[in-house]
Amino acid sequence: MLLAFSSHLIAAATLEGMAQVIEQNIGLKDSLSLDQLRARIKVQQEKSSPVNNHHVPGQVDRIVILGDGKGLEVEAYVTGPRRVMIQRVTITTPKFKLPMGLQINRSSMDDVHKTFGESGENEKGPNGALARRFYDPHPNGYGVSTLLWFDRHQRLAGIEWRYEID
Repeated sequence: MLLAFSSHLIAAATLEGMAQVIEQNIGLKDSLSLDQLRARIKVQQEKSSPVNNHHVPGQVDRIVILGDGKGLEVEAYVTGPRRVMIQRVTITTPKFKLPMGLQINRSSMDDVHKTFGESGENEKGPNGALARRFYDPHPNGYGVSTLLWFDRHQRLAGIEWRYEID
């Protein structure tokens, strides 16, 4: 029962948590153009790199990274002017709403363990910060994971959701 309960919390914090963060903070709908995504994020920084489409021979798509310069960064796989698939959302500022009561600069490592359980894997976060990665335990084709990293006082410094898109 504890495993099922813990798995439910992790799934809620990964797949559903990312969807909640996107909806509350960016306001994405099912299909947005790249220009609409730029406007929603209020882009101040943008990077783009080409990538070969594995499903359409000869088609070159793009990975686009958009940032507001204030703690929100979104990475998207762009196949054309109308097809944008979010691959990653990273938040490092307390101004955005996080799921399950977590707060940047306020939530402790204990708060994260109460929310996610202790099943995550230790990793290095940005600049070598202590970090934990949690995976969606339900194989749903998305491969969603959540990375949380902490400052030197063991307070939540940032959170990243990542979809593995094939």
